[in-house]
Amino acid sequence: MKLSAPLAPGMVLQRNMPAAIWGVAKPGEAVTVTFAGQTKKSKAKPGPRGIGRLLVLMNEFTTMYRPHAARETTVLLPLLRGLVGPKRYEEMGEQFEQTEHRILGAGGFGRIVAAVAQIETALGIHDLAAYTPATSASPA
Repeated sequence: MKLSAPLAPGMVLQRNMPAAIWGVAKPGEAVTVTFAGQTKKSKAKPGPRGIGRLLVLMNEFTTMYRPHAARETTVLLPLLRGLVGPKRYEEMGEQFEQTEHRILGAGGFGRIVAAVAQIETALGIHDLAAYTPATSASPA
């Protein structure tokens, strides 16, 4: 089995959550995974390929990320601002931006976002409305 890119040095695992192992193998091929002193054996299962698999992975990521992003915006950042004060908070933001540009190069995060947008467009997954369920207006 060839392991997929999400299994790489520096990856983050969540405590008390199952860790899915992704890779490429022929359906039915024997797979053995050893991690942290535990060994599990299974057979490779057929699954979506190409864009279908990408959409599954993106949905799983969104499901994992959404609560973290919401907590960061509504709880953690206001708490940090309250702890360090507005001036230090602004200074930290400037330091973060300088580090971002040093690591990501000219254009920083915005350049990376634009590159991802081009990939999404090329794959035909750029229209979020196509993947967002319609909701009915709630009564006033």
